[in-house]
Parts: sequence; structure tokens; C-alpha cells
Amino acid sequence: MTGTAPDGEQFDYRADLRHGGWAGVTSSSLVVSTDEEYHIDAEAIEEVTVEDFDYFVGLLGVVLVGYGVYSLQANALFGLAFTGVGLGSLYLTYRKRDRVRIRVVGRPKPLTVYPASTGAFTAALEPLLAVEGEQ
Repeated sequence: MTGTAPDGEQFDYRADLRHGGWAGVTSSSLVVSTDEEYHIDAEAIEEVTVEDFDYFVGLLGVVLVGYGVYSLQANALFGLAFTGVGLGSLYLTYRKRDRVRIRVVGRPKPLTVYPASTGAFTAALEPLLAVEGEQ
């Protein structure tokens, strides 16, 4: 983990992200470093949303795999195609588990991060959201 806190502040929380990069929380801002480095003041954070594993899409992936395996008896190519699509869906759904979306003022799309521990990350963000809510 490299990078510094803005204005010489100390990080209250700092951790690696699952898909590369790191995130740090100071008393007045959030710093996220992936491909680019973002310094977000507490006042600019509109909303923080945590999305757990999507069980509906996961179940659909399991059904596709099951149907593909069952279809192997009748048509091997058809069955392999369904099995491959189902496995791909399961992989992508699992990879997107515990996604944290941060809506920022002036940014059209939310900033999406995948912290190793969503509980610790959101607990570290709570003081920032409380400061923003008091104003």
C-alpha cells in the first residue's frame, strides 16, 4: 500500500481491496487508490451502499449448470454451452460479492470498491457520514 493521506492527516483505517489497490479513511476524507487515486471529502459523500452476494443470480447460475449437465445426454454441444454460461455467471456473481458503492457529489457513476472486509470498511466510514449528516 502506497500513497499518503491528504494534508498530512493520519489514516484511521487503511486496507487492501480485493481487485487491487487500497482504501484509507481519515477523519475528514476517504482515499481510494485503484487505477487512479481519489480523494473524497466527507461533505461530498452522498450515500454508501453495501451489496452482498446476489442469491437470485447465483441460483439462476446453478439452474443453468444443472440444465446443461442434464442436457448433455441429448445434445453435447447444447449441454456444454449451458454449463459454460452457468459457470461463467456463477464466477462473475461470486466475484462481485460484498461490493461497496459510494455515491459522490458531482460524479455521475458511483465509485465501486471491493474491500476485503465490508464490515470494517463501513464501520470506518460511519464517522465520515455522521459528520456529513450534522451539517
